[in-house]
Amino acid sequence: MIRYYITETFSSIKRAKLAAFFTTFTITIAIMLGAASLSMFFISEEIGEILKSKIRMTIFLEPELAENEVTNLRSLIEKDSTVLSVQFLSREEAREQFIKETGEDFSSILENNPLPQSFTVIFRKEMISSQTLDRFVKDCAKIEGVDEINYDYDFVINIFNFLDKIKLVVVIISTALILLGFYLVYSTGRLITDSRREQYRNMKLAGASLSAIRMPVIFSSLIFGIIASALSILFYYFIVIPVIHMVFQIDFGRYFNFIAMFNFFLGVILSLAGSIPAAGKQTLEIKNL
Repeated sequence: MIRYYITETFSSIKRAKLAAFFTTFTITIAIMLGAASLSMFFISEEIGEILKSKIRMTIFLEPELAENEVTNLRSLIEKDSTVLSVQFLSREEAREQFIKETGEDFSSILENNPLPQSFTVIFRKEMISSQTLDRFVKDCAKIEGVDEINYDYDFVINIFNFLDKIKLVVVIISTALILLGFYLVYSTGRLITDSRREQYRNMKLAGASLSAIRMPVIFSSLIFGIIASALSILFYYFIVIPVIHMVFQIDFGRYFNFIAMFNFFLGVILSLAGSIPAAGKQTLEIKNL
């Protein structure tokens, strides 16, 4: 019986080449819509990581701190789980930086260097959030030897608000794209099944069983799904990944294996989702055309 299903599947594909092409094309488009939604999620995550990496916090130290006290204070800050690194800027280095940025040297006017020594704190991207930053600021403010903590609060809050909005938009668009993909495949399956009514009627008149009518429909659609998956994977590898790298400067190749598996399974799921309901509508009842 399985041999018959396979033979009939390929026979039906040969008899309806245009329908086979249209089904494969539709499933390919549906897979690409699903892959696009997944790519949007990954891109938003990458953009979020880039924005988070730009967050810096400056901790100004009291001027009378000795060198060993500065070292101890740095070690204490580095122990925080959210901290990636701590860069020390001495008063002399701060003066040189000021001259480089402004082109002015205040040493001709002032005898003493008024610029304080400081730490620039860089955080771990995977652990940073508005809550962890607030907690870090409160903890550092309690440390003896810390004079002032400075960071662009509005910039940081805007980053996290922007990331939250991106995720919401991605979820909405992704859901819409995947539902559209399912609808396209199902509609195509219905159209192709309706176009073969005469063929199915003749099979029923010849005494074919219900499974003999339904299974070739499902098997052929499954083949189309696998072919569509392969096409979408090739398109993604040779077109989408290079374009994403060029536009966003993101190494998207590291997501390829995951997205390839996603495309394959989505192709199988979409083909079954389109063919099983369409095949399920077939009965042994013989209707006049």
